[in-house]
Amino acid sequence: MARKFNFSAGPAMLPTAVIERAQQEMPDWNGSGMSVMEMSHRGKDFGSILESAEADLGILLGIPPGYRTLFLQGGQHPGPGAARGAGSAAGQPGWSPLAIGARTRLPHSVHEPS
Repeated sequence: MARKFNFSAGPAMLPTAVIERAQQEMPDWNGSGMSVMEMSHRGKDFGSILESAEADLGILLGIPPGYRTLFLQGGQHPGPGAARGAGSAAGQPGWSPLAIGARTRLPHSVHEPS
């Protein structure tokens, strides 16, 4: 099969090794007896995935110790000024007000990189 390059806004072309590993782990992630797509986002197994992702992202982006990563879907973000108590969220009208409301409950140490 010829691989196609993806230059759209979505995920980029993944290395073949990554796709093959995901294929192997799909039916039974890490001996858990289920696929990652089947497990609860509140479960212990997914918790370990989230902790690993946060640690790896911290290393890749040089996030200082003491900072946490906020994983959001759908283009939502705390927006500029989150550390000052003001903020905005990009996205659909139905979700943006909810994201803004959730952001106001975050500690004032939230920082958006420049």
